[in-house]
Amino acid sequence: MKKVILIIFLMFLSSIALADAETEAELKEARSDMTSNPQRAYELAVKLDQKGNCHGTGILASLYGKGEVVKKDKQKMIELHTKSANGGCALSAGLIGTFYRTGYPPILPVDLNKAAYWHGKAFEFDNSLCNNAKWAATIYDENGNQVDALNWYKKAHSQNSCKSDQDIVSRIKALEVTQQKQVEDMREDPPVAGIKLSIGGSGDSPSKPKKKPKKKN
Repeated sequence: MKKVILIIFLMFLSSIALADAETEAELKEARSDMTSNPQRAYELAVKLDQKGNCHGTGILASLYGKGEVVKKDKQKMIELHTKSANGGCALSAGLIGTFYRTGYPPILPVDLNKAAYWHGKAFEFDNSLCNNAKWAATIYDENGNQVDALNWYKKAHSQNSCKSDQDIVSRIKALEVTQQKQVEDMREDPPVAGIKLSIGGSGDSPSKPKKKPKKKN
């Protein structure tokens, strides 16, 4: 009985491997056909999308964006890129981040929270795309969130393709100096219990609550 179960399990694994190999072959063909044979690329992308392959969904989104084979439809393009991004594809996630960062009127408004989120997800999906981490850092940096900004700058800098980026290097140094100064200021003038500190915003030290004036007799 155990041998039968083992044989069935091995057959199952073999079928998965064959299916994966077929999907990879279709994806490779679809990518190469996007310029030379967009009709074939479209057919393969539809098939891959139906299989739940996020890369195929991304190709389909690009075809709708360009208006090749299908009628140009920017709304459909964004919907498909969002589906692809939710499926774990970095390129689509980065594009959605860009759309929210710059705005894509009249379909998408500027939304920096969503932009930072999707640029961050793109980096998580593929950390070789370190510019997505840099964009997330820049959004936080320009909006006063120094903690998250420094975190994302460091993530970007950890990748070889961004190590020589002097903008990233200089911002890491500047933010580390700022945070160190704030730590030193807190040691000299400890905060009152119950006051929540933030190292975002203008960087000003939090003020202590004013003492209540004494009542005159």
